Amino acid sequence: MNYSNDAIKFANDLVCEYAKWNSKHNSYLLILNDIPDFELNKFAVKLMSEDLVLEAISPDNPSYNKDMLPTLLKYLNNSTDRDEEIEFVRTWRESITSYFYPHMQKLIDDVCNTRLHTEMYERGFYPNKHRDNGEIYWSRI
Repeated sequence: MNYSNDAIKFANDLVCEYAKWNSKHNSYLLILNDIPDFELNKFAVKLMSEDLVLEAISPDNPSYNKDMLPTLLKYLNNSTDRDEEIEFVRTWRESITSYFYPHMQKLIDDVCNTRLHTEMYERGFYPNKHRDNGEIYWSRI
């Protein structure tokens, strides 16, 4: 997937704010559970393209038949009930946002990797592949 510059910048801001150094893997790590919901909602908006939005609000979304459609029907059947409206909005927001989780995590992982490479290059280190096991390690050339 090609990400917009706006989505990449937003992911970079999230990484700067929430990513932690993982000494076991010598890399930055950020999982979506460590990001507040309001940030994930904004992130989903940044990732939305016309095609993905149509998927997110259709049966292509695993939550559609289970959660989205039932709350829509319930709300439309009783549209003057404020609690039904709140539940409808909550369910759709969460379902649409969660549809974008795989894209979010992929972009976050890419940004974490880019951050690591940038920092290492700035310190004069370059990636090398170990001859015996193929693992990447950093060294000064």
